[in-house]
Amino acid sequence: MTWYDGALDAYLGFLKANRGLSENTLRAYGIDVGECLHMLALRGATDLREVGIDDLRLWMAHESRSHARSSMARKTVAVRGFFRYCFEHGLVAADPAAGLMTPKIPATLPAVLTEAQAERMMDVADEEADGEPDGRADEQDDAVGLAGGLGTRAAGHGHDGASCGNPGRSGTRGYGMRRLVGTPADRAAAERGDAGCGEPNRADEPGHFHELHRSGEPSRADESCRSNELCRSGELSQSDRPNRSDESGRSDESGRSDKSGRSGARRPVGASAVSPGRNSAAPAHSDDARKRTDERMEEALRLRDAAIVELLYATGMRVAELVGLDLDDVDFSQRTARVMGKGSKQRVVPFGAPAAEALRRWIEEGRPELAARGVGRGGVGRGGIGRATDQSAVFLGMRGGRINQRIARDVVHDQARRAGVPDISPHALRHSAATHMLSGGADLREVQEMLGHASLATTQRYTHVSIDQLKRRYAQAFPRA
Repeated sequence: MTWYDGALDAYLGFLKANRGLSENTLRAYGIDVGECLHMLALRGATDLREVGIDDLRLWMAHESRSHARSSMARKTVAVRGFFRYCFEHGLVAADPAAGLMTPKIPATLPAVLTEAQAERMMDVADEEADGEPDGRADEQDDAVGLAGGLGTRAAGHGHDGASCGNPGRSGTRGYGMRRLVGTPADRAAAERGDAGCGEPNRADEPGHFHELHRSGEPSRADESCRSNELCRSGELSQSDRPNRSDESGRSDESGRSDKSGRSGARRPVGASAVSPGRNSAAPAHSDDARKRTDERMEEALRLRDAAIVELLYATGMRVAELVGLDLDDVDFSQRTARVMGKGSKQRVVPFGAPAAEALRRWIEEGRPELAARGVGRGGVGRGGIGRATDQSAVFLGMRGGRINQRIARDVVHDQARRAGVPDISPHALRHSAATHMLSGGADLREVQEMLGHASLATTQRYTHVSIDQLKRRYAQAFPRA
């Protein structure tokens, strides 16, 4: 324990109790102040009373070599607040950071979509929620096989995806298109942690045998049929017939007894372990059930993705506020959502009819499918470390737990790419919503309330973005326009 740990812990506790800062903000402040004090200790300081303004300026000069102005501004604010706290609580006789100036950050306009681009992005998301657009059926079929591990993969296909698809179709093209458009199956695989097609799953043996049968190689079922015909013709003895003593329809080739205590004769080379007529319908039934499950899951993901982009654009909420929404926070009768913003401040934001419809469809049609997956796993989250399924969350991941911010960001980037609009982040959708509201005639204070800005100066920067409105007003007001 160092000489400054006690004061730093007390400062962070003060911020948490009196300012209501989030855990991420507290962690960042603790790192910034800790790094500053650690450097001062390396320079020989042993007490907070020994720190002066020159020491702090040397620290700033050292840190500015490897950090941007925005990062230095945050670090300076954190250090200045720490020494102000120490002065107010009698830990130092004077505040050495009182004269520490915050680096000026260049004013940059936020990246936003035009109203036409935003409308196209929402329309594409809604169309995909209703069903696959034309021309995407082939790629979607391949994506279903990728997400669910259907037994239609060709034997011996590798990571290049050359055989990841139906026979006779160029697997390389299908794989490339899936990576380009970012299908819901790809996002499903990303949420599961899968690494693409990968090696063929030996659990899909029935599909593997069917693939070999179509390619001209004999399947085990064919071998079994031939062995029975030989038995009937007398060419094989009764003891050489395939043994069906165990539960899987296979016998021990060494002749040892199985679980039931009955001994199995040694099977001749080429004899089948599968009984004809008994398991012939099982692979098709299993594949059909798995395919239906994958289709339901992908439909649920499409509904979820459409609801995410619609709600982000309609309300201008932050991505952290989106993933923190609970079902009780949404009021469909008033078309409002209760949002927990920065500093644990609550606000109520409205949303329009398209967002309400997309959200209603997700909650009623898509969400139960993903919620059932969480219940089926016994409420254990990713990694099996005991993270309980959050049944109150509005947006869920494919494992049934509350969606995280990374997945929500991936959804926005994918939807922007699929709509053919500039690549944007969820925060850019927030900027776009504010800019379009101001362009439509909304009051600055109303936009501030909707976005949850503590300062009106933060909202004012959106007034510089709407150049179209400025040009219209210029044409109306200026006599020589």
